[in-house]
Formats: sequence, structure tokens, C-alpha cells
Amino acid sequence: MQQSAQTSSSGNAEVLRGGGVELHIAPDGVALVPMSITDERRPDAAEWSEVESVEAEEGRGRLTLTFRGSRDPWTITGAARPEVLWAQDGIERELDRARAREHEAFRGRASLEKIAAALKQFGDDVSPQPTVIAELLCVQAARNRATDVHLQPVRGQMKARMRIDGQLMEAGEIPREVGARVIARLKVLAQMRSYTADGPQTGRLIMPVDERTIDVRLTTMPTIHGEKLTLRIFDPATQWIDLDGLGMDEETLTRYRRIVDSPTGCVITTGPAGAGKTTTTYASLAALRDAE
Repeated sequence: MQQSAQTSSSGNAEVLRGGGVELHIAPDGVALVPMSITDERRPDAAEWSEVESVEAEEGRGRLTLTFRGSRDPWTITGAARPEVLWAQDGIERELDRARAREHEAFRGRASLEKIAAALKQFGDDVSPQPTVIAELLCVQAARNRATDVHLQPVRGQMKARMRIDGQLMEAGEIPREVGARVIARLKVLAQMRSYTADGPQTGRLIMPVDERTIDVRLTTMPTIHGEKLTLRIFDPATQWIDLDGLGMDEETLTRYRRIVDSPTGCVITTGPAGAGKTTTTYASLAALRDAE
């Protein structure tokens, strides 16, 4: 007797149950997991780059995934029509996102010009990818050592800006309605109220970047053109740095070292948000510690 499929949520994965197995659909791939607790087989998992297509047979309650290479297809049986169609839609949605993530703007550290070109391409697409756009902004902000990302609605557009070395720099534009979906997606990830935009909100999320994770603080504010979002990036890769890594020219660095090494006086660190005041202070304290 075939078991009826059911859908549920498990962590970040959506789950389809049927035929004694669970199909886990997550942003990083799919996994086929036996439901029997006595079955000691390891879950069979695949990344989205391995998935070639998904086919739903509504009348037979069957969902089949085919893969590139020699991997055998996966088949889920005993599923009701709504669950089969729901799973097919979810898989195709994640496949579209995976293909979008193959864009060259995701490879290494991209220039602001390349980021702007990617935002235009994603924003003008027939099926925009707000999740991918949100990931691109956060990932490239971390790689470009940006401290802030601003999404500012203007007439018909949503402007993206990044604060790099204390300077707020243009990073591209997307249609305003697409930008609103990007903000809504980030609010969901940060467990903020995505259904309201008439008051300020704050939130926080953790996002993987390369082989580390960054801490992102979100602040939203209503404006006459729509909701504005500011992302504050806290990247552990940039938290600890010595004086040589601050980017000062040789003459300025020599003078600053002389000041730091002076037995009397004080150093006042000033500048706009994200200019590097805290980083400079910690680098100076580290230099004093190493001199002892």
C-alpha cells in the first residue's frame, strides 16, 4: 500500500513524503532520505548543479528527478496531485536560482560595475530572482570589504549603494517593485515583519560567504517612495587587522606609528560611519601590545 505524500518543513528544507522516503528540497540541493528508522542507509544527496530536470505525473502521483552524469533517477510515488505539483514548483524554483548563481558576478570579488550589470540583468529578467539579488549584494559587500549596503527607493527604481572605505558608492539599480521583493525576502530571513512597511524595523541574519559567515544587521525605514533598507555588514575577516593592513600610505603610516609609540598624548579617531574608526583603534592597541 502506497503512503500518501505529505508536505512539511524541516529546518531550511521543504519536505515531500511518499513511498517510504522523504525528498528534502533545500537551497543547497536535494536529498532522498528513507523514512524507516531501521534503515541505516545514508541519505542520497545532490547539489542543484547535478539536477537536470524534474517531471511530475499527476494522475499516477509520481515525481521523477533526473541528473547529469551516471546517477540514477529518483522517483517518489504515492503522492497526491497537489503535493506533486507543489514539489515540482519548488524544485524548478530552486533550479532557476541555482542557474542565476552561476553568473560571473558571483565568482570572486566583483567590481561595482560588474555588480551593477548583474543587478540590471536580474532585475530586467522575466522572472526576477529577489533571493539571488539579496545574496549577491551581501556576498559582494563582504568581498569588497563594504561596511554597509543601502537599498534606496526612488522614482521607479531601487538604488543600491555600498559604503567602502567610508565612501558611499553606487552599485546599480533594479526596478522598484523587484527591490521591494528583495527587501521583503531579507526581512523574512531576518525574522522581521515582511507584511508591513509603514514603520521602522530592525533585524539580524547570518549569511555564509565563501568559507566563513557574516553577521548582517538590518534596519528598514518608510519613505515617500517606499521602504528603505540598510544592511550593516560585520565580517570576521575584517575585524582584526594590523597597522600595515589599514591602507595608509608609507609616509602617513610612519607618522602614525611614531604617534602611537609616543609615551604621552592621545589619539582621537574620527570619521563617518564605516570609515574604520574601530578597526584603526584595535590595530593601534595591537601595535602597543606587540611593542611590549
